[in-house]
This record gives sequence, structure tokens and C-alpha cells, in this order.
Amino acid sequence: MILLVGEDSDSILYFRTRIEGATALHLPYGIEAYSGRLGGEEAIVATVGVGMALTCLRASHLINRFRPYLVFHFGTAVALREDVHRGDIIIADRYYLQGVDFSSDGKSAYGQFPGFPEFLTSDTAINNQAEAAAYALGGAYVERGFLVSGDKDYVDVKDVEGIVSRHYQGSDRIAAYDTSSAGVALACHLGETALLTAKAISYEPSKPEQYLERKRKGLESSSTLGEIVIAMLVRNRNLI
Repeated sequence: MILLVGEDSDSILYFRTRIEGATALHLPYGIEAYSGRLGGEEAIVATVGVGMALTCLRASHLINRFRPYLVFHFGTAVALREDVHRGDIIIADRYYLQGVDFSSDGKSAYGQFPGFPEFLTSDTAINNQAEAAAYALGGAYVERGFLVSGDKDYVDVKDVEGIVSRHYQGSDRIAAYDTSSAGVALACHLGETALLTAKAISYEPSKPEQYLERKRKGLESSSTLGEIVIAMLVRNRNLI
């Protein structure tokens, strides 16, 4: 079984309308979810919301209940580099947790929970397959990079750029920011479940005129993200 998670009802609409035999599930914690088959696989499509606490809670419940072998996390993100543009697809290799600071203990780095890794990672082999599928399909620029994820919806370009400059200097592969990936990545780390995150860039902070259109642009990209995961499932039924 695979688990596909997005932030809200709009973000999961593409998959909800394409899974065969879609059946609504009644789950706790305000999760909207549907079961069915996608690309020959049993699948659950569900919402996890935004914010580290809520996304981790909901994703953990889904993982513990359904025991998927792969979690596919999709949605939108904000560009953090000048060479990353609206419509680009970011496949996340690492996740940095913004707003987590236990560094006063002298043992933990900024963004690190004591006793946990300094950053969370995705499965390289699965990311390679997603990248290959994306390029085979064409139609969008695909970037492998790192995501910073936190609990605030940043609008001002100086605030967004400051996330990296203050806490993650030297990592030129940090490509984007969102408000859901860290919680999902943490849930997968705790549940020892493989994770693939593919996010469409919906907003470049250096272009504030894009902000009001970010939701619409994110929905327009959902079909591209869907085609990537379906192509992966069809081409290789045994991802891990």
C-alpha cells in the first residue's frame, strides 16, 4: 500500500478523482481520506494540514494505521533561490526543521531535536526513480534539493531569505520552504517508512505579484505531480 498526502482538500483533488473505487474513510484528527487503487497499487489519499505538530500527528496516525511501504507527499513550496522558479518541481533529498532550537544544550544544532538527526532525509533510490520519471514525462523543470519547513507562512522576501542566511549558511542546495514537509518527514522517520516529497514552486518571493496567485498555480501543478507518481508505479511496482 502507498499513502499519498497533501495539505488540504484542494491539494488531494487530483488523486482523489483518479483512484479507482474511491471510498471515503472516517478517520480521527480531522483527516480527510479516501481509499482505492492507483497505478495497480492499493492507495490511501489523505490531508495532513500545515504546521509541524499537526502534519506529524496526522501522518503518524496514517502510517501506524495503514502501514504503507511508501509515503508520497505533494503540494506547493516557496522558492528560496533565484534559479528556482514558479512551476518548477522540487524533489526533496533533505528536510531542515525551521523554528526548532535546542542548541543551548551544546549538543544539538539549530533545527535538531535532541537525539535526532540534524536533518531528515528521503530515500535516494526512490528519489532517483521520481527524477527519471519526471524527465521522461517532460513539461516541467525538476530540481533535486533541500527543503526548509516550519510553522509560519512567510510573505516578505527578507524574512524568507533570512531563514537560510541565519541558520543554514553554506548549504546552496536549500531550494524551497513550506509548512508541511517537516512534520511528514518526522512521522516517516519515526515510523521507519520511505518518503518521497515532490513540491511545485507556486511563489517566488522576489516577485510579490505572484503571491495572490500561488494557490491557483499550485493546483495547476497537481497534474504534473500526479503523473510523476503514477509513472513510477506503472514502471516499477516494487519501489523498495
